[in-house]
Amino acid sequence: LAATVPPVVLACILAALGGRAGSPCFGQHPCTSSNASERLSSRQCARTLWYGNWENESVYANGIPSMFNSFTPFSAVECDLADVCAMASEVNPGVRSPFKWTDAQERYTLERLQGVRNTLWLTVGTSIDHRMTRVVCPKVFGNRKQDLLGKAGTVIDLCTFDPLNFTLAYTFTDGLGSTADALTFSARASHLADVQRLLSDAGYWAGPTFLTISGMEWDIKHWIDSGVPPEKYPFASATLGARLLINAAHKQWPRLKSVSVRNVYETHSPKSILGNSSVMRAFNSLIAAMEVPFASGQSRVQHQCSQSVLIANMAALMRQGGRREAGWSDGLHPASWVTVQYVNLMMNILSDVGVVCQG
Repeated sequence: LAATVPPVVLACILAALGGRAGSPCFGQHPCTSSNASERLSSRQCARTLWYGNWENESVYANGIPSMFNSFTPFSAVECDLADVCAMASEVNPGVRSPFKWTDAQERYTLERLQGVRNTLWLTVGTSIDHRMTRVVCPKVFGNRKQDLLGKAGTVIDLCTFDPLNFTLAYTFTDGLGSTADALTFSARASHLADVQRLLSDAGYWAGPTFLTISGMEWDIKHWIDSGVPPEKYPFASATLGARLLINAAHKQWPRLKSVSVRNVYETHSPKSILGNSSVMRAFNSLIAAMEVPFASGQSRVQHQCSQSVLIANMAALMRQGGRREAGWSDGLHPASWVTVQYVNLMMNILSDVGVVCQG
């Protein structure tokens, strides 16, 4: 433009645009105003995106249409949050989404989430995580695939977000550190090898790009069933088992771009295994201590990819003490809209990791 328009005319055009001329996207929204490296390092979006406001903080489950109760992080603008939920009705015509979808939003979302394109996110966890692939993904924005059954009883559930060819996969673990297998490297390695055999049979020869681990709910269940009082729960064994599982995963999949640990949330429902506030706080403190974030202020953080451990902070999303009576859970599992937003936030975070950790 500058080569064909006289300088005086060009100056008038820029003056008419005012402050928008120097702002990202000329002040239009949605707009990507930062890059993945900035969001992971200096802006610390993998931490901050979990904190914000729900559209409705006090709600009974049946009071919200479908599965949608929107969540807005305090850092949504700073972290260029893309809302996959808004794309639901486009991906799955049977979904009645309350969100309006535009061409601009589609371009923005597909660009912002390019880091998860053609990748697989595996969660080794519990039924709390299984709801991502069994309930939320197929009903909101995904295409559920067949269950895969391995030789040792290993089951993998798959669901794909077609516009990005992004696949969510889930397989079960009965705790991180309360069984002999959980604390034995060879047993963990054997389980993950069986997982990879199943993934290869389904066409995912490279294995997962991203891994999330959890299972603490089953540790608590095992300790309760064994008669261990809460003040004597061996939390250290769970964190030891988590680190062992992470090491086994890196050995099985040396090209993993991201490992994250999902924490636990408190529910005030009677008889819930997650109803003890002090236990939940103690467990989450140990999980938080496992975090190895991308260092702040670095322009290139690629060398940190294999060492990083992020926290999938589902506990920060829960409201009303996770009470069944308030609709935020069934006493154990999160309400569907919590899982929807959990998946949405994780896709944004994993996309940044996917872009930064290329190669």
